[in-house]
Amino acid sequence: MASAHHFAARARAARRESPAVHRPQPADVRWLRVVVLVWRTANGKRHHAILATTDLNATAADILRIYQARFQIEFLLRDGKQHAGLTECQARNKQALDCHFNASLGTVSAARAAAAAEHTGDEPFVFSLASQKQVAFNEHFMAQISAKYGYDLRDWKTIRRIKNSGLTER
Repeated sequence: MASAHHFAARARAARRESPAVHRPQPADVRWLRVVVLVWRTANGKRHHAILATTDLNATAADILRIYQARFQIEFLLRDGKQHAGLTECQARNKQALDCHFNASLGTVSAARAAAAAEHTGDEPFVFSLASQKQVAFNEHFMAQISAKYGYDLRDWKTIRRIKNSGLTER
């Protein structure tokens, strides 16, 4: 069985053999512009957020605007991955990849812009590409049924007749 002296000697040897701790050199140092936001909620509770950027020319308003846009950027990337094939490109050429990424993200942005243009009312605008895809599929599917069976889907009586006919049941 090893003694405590043996373990201490091994630890000293390991420290001597290990590389020196990295000390940041002037080239490793990066300056940050930091903005601290402090606010109180309606119940008086104090909150804060610390925002930082490496852009030393950015104003506090610029930094806040960028952080507010961050979630919209994350939603754009999420929807691009889940619904617009952002990660499905098999090309290796830079121009082909750029084209694919632009087409995918442009599709999501165009769908969002179209939904925003149709939005009316005072309630906040909420966008879901999954819902937009479902609506587009349903409209296309009903148009196919209408074309095949000669239904006029603009007529509410026809829609009621389709529901009552059992075509919508599984």
